[in-house]
Amino acid sequence: MSGAIAVALTFCTFSYLLIGLLGYYYVGETVGANFLNFLIYSKVSPFFYFTLKISFLISVFFAFPMLFFGGRNNVISIIQLFTKGSKYTPQL
Repeated sequence: MSGAIAVALTFCTFSYLLIGLLGYYYVGETVGANFLNFLIYSKVSPFFYFTLKISFLISVFFAFPMLFFGGRNNVISIIQLFTKGSKYTPQL
């Protein structure tokens, strides 16, 4: 499981860095907080445009389950603690 987490963290980190660097390269110093709103399809190549959009989509797809894994286990353990009176041990 730790290998999968390391791969997911590495992938998310590099995809966010790629999006940030390419966005800064495209917009320059006038970039806002969300540079994806600055992208104009007619001004960039289709490959560049879709690479940014798809890499952001994939990074969000992998980051959300990883971020909420601990919270989900805590909610389940609290519910089981009050309903069954026993402690919940998460299974990895």
